[in-house]
Amino acid sequence: MTEQLAKKTMVISAAVALLLPHTLFSQTDTQPRKKVQKSGYTKLLVEVTEESEPAEPVGGANIRAKSEEVGAEFDMETSTNSNGNATIPDVPQGKVFIQVIANGYETYGKRYELSQDKQTIKVSLKKKRNYLDNVTFHSR
Repeated sequence: MTEQLAKKTMVISAAVALLLPHTLFSQTDTQPRKKVQKSGYTKLLVEVTEESEPAEPVGGANIRAKSEEVGAEFDMETSTNSNGNATIPDVPQGKVFIQVIANGYETYGKRYELSQDKQTIKVSLKKKRNYLDNVTFHSR
C-alpha cells in the first residue's frame, strides 16, 4: 500500500514539475495592459456647479445614479470632490436617474440616456431661498 502511494506521489510530482515551468513562462504578451471599459457600461463623470456667474464648483454634493433598465440592478451613491467632480465607474448603459443633493441648494434630479463608454453630465444647482410666509413682531 505504501509502495503504491509512493508511486502515485512520484507521478504527481513529476507531472507538476513538467507542467509548472510551462504555466509560469508561457505568457508572450510583454505590453502593459490597458484597463478596458466593459461593453454595455459607462464610466460616468458628474460635474456639479452653482448656478451663478462665474459657476463655482459644489464640493461635498451627494450623487446618486440609479439604473432604470429592466434587470439592471444598479444603485450607487458617491460625493463630489472639492472641484465639484464625481466619477461613477461601470454604470449600465441605458436609462439612468441622476440625483444631486447638496446643503444650501435645491435638489436636482433628471433622467439621462447613457450610450457611450465615457460620458460627462454637467449639473448646475440653484441656491435655496428661504421664505417666511408670516412674520409677526410684538412689542412690550
